[in-house]
Amino acid sequence: MWKRIAVLLGLLLASGCQSTNVKTDYDTGADFSRFHHYRLQGESGDIDTQFQPLLGDRLKTALEDNLANQFDVTAAGEQPDFLVRYYARPVKKLVDDRPQMGVGVGSYGGNFGTGVSLSFPLGGDRFDQQAEIVVDFLDPTSKKLLWRGTRTVDLSSSQPELNSQQVGRAVAEILRQFPPQ
Repeated sequence: MWKRIAVLLGLLLASGCQSTNVKTDYDTGADFSRFHHYRLQGESGDIDTQFQPLLGDRLKTALEDNLANQFDVTAAGEQPDFLVRYYARPVKKLVDDRPQMGVGVGSYGGNFGTGVSLSFPLGGDRFDQQAEIVVDFLDPTSKKLLWRGTRTVDLSSSQPELNSQQVGRAVAEILRQFPPQ
């Protein structure tokens, strides 16, 4: 009996572990082993300044911090091995955060019962927006896309320090997927 409970508890804990939500795509013909020096191309026009006005700055800072761990910045006047383009776009939340109510009726063995349940979202006001962070590695000559990593992050409209942390974690997770295996 205790073995079954332990196995069930183990499965429950394992199912609670969340894997990364990073999605990647890449050119299978590209030689990523030659990627040592980069240059930021700058943000694309896909950052919605009405959505999060300083999100582009947070994303650039997180990229510079994380790229420095893997690559070197190209010196002025030299050709980089690859360009880094980045942007973020708002994502519509598909989660229904409204309070909900349910009513149940049933019988068993001649007994009759009813039940009422109420559901209220907890902590729903901490993160009230979502954005998709996109990081592209481009060929410096042709500007052809060679590698792309994306991740959706939760953002707050009232706590910018949380947004910096969220964006920093997302960029680190995206760059951990490079080079492709």
